[in-house]
Amino acid sequence: MQTRSIFKVILFFNLLIGTRELYSTQFLPSSIEDQLLSSSAVIWGYYNDETYKKLPTGQVVTEASFSVIKYAGAIEGETFNQHAFKVLFPGGVWEDIVYDISGAPSFSSKEEVILLLRKDGYGHWITNLSMGKYGVQKQLDGTYLMSAIFPDHPQLGKIAMADFERQIEERFHEKLHFIINGQGEIFPNKTGSKQKEIASAVNGRSGRMPASEESIERENQISMFWLMIIFSLLGLLSSYLVKLRK
Repeated sequence: MQTRSIFKVILFFNLLIGTRELYSTQFLPSSIEDQLLSSSAVIWGYYNDETYKKLPTGQVVTEASFSVIKYAGAIEGETFNQHAFKVLFPGGVWEDIVYDISGAPSFSSKEEVILLLRKDGYGHWITNLSMGKYGVQKQLDGTYLMSAIFPDHPQLGKIAMADFERQIEERFHEKLHFIINGQGEIFPNKTGSKQKEIASAVNGRSGRMPASEESIERENQISMFWLMIIFSLLGLLSSYLVKLRK
């Protein structure tokens, strides 16, 4: 009887291991400068949802979707859906098998986060699992990044947004960009009426263009006015010459 009980326990653990693969991860504190050096991009946005997939390498991953507010780094120049930007991290569920990765990030609906990312041939990955995830907390004295792994660490647990943005500029030689339109394209590359619309949004004055564009608009209107005058005079002159010939 005792042997049968032991056999049942062994069978239970075999079944458990067969449907769940566990991977352990240990984290060591690392400065934000070092984390950014390991990253190719940064996004600031809200979590939407997630799905799972298996890469050609056989690795099971989670593909999380985010609505992006700002970004910097290697995403520059890409065309992407602002409301469904895809980010990868290891682990997930595939064919009823759960692949647990210790230290993998987790998200709640509409959670506001800043993510450090690194890019490869499969997409953008969260740098160093949960170490690359920071919550965004707005307080009376400013906005702060809250570390998902070391919330109580004196240097890493709470980082002022101003300090973080300074580090972003040093790492990527650019500031975090606001998303101007729904496709993640930056306004200087736009032309025509769309450029005026985007420039108007940037200047914060609905329906109003920057002074330089207003000047160009006025010059165009003046040019058209004089062209109309010239054509009118030519028409009158032509009629007068016809009458003289008669």
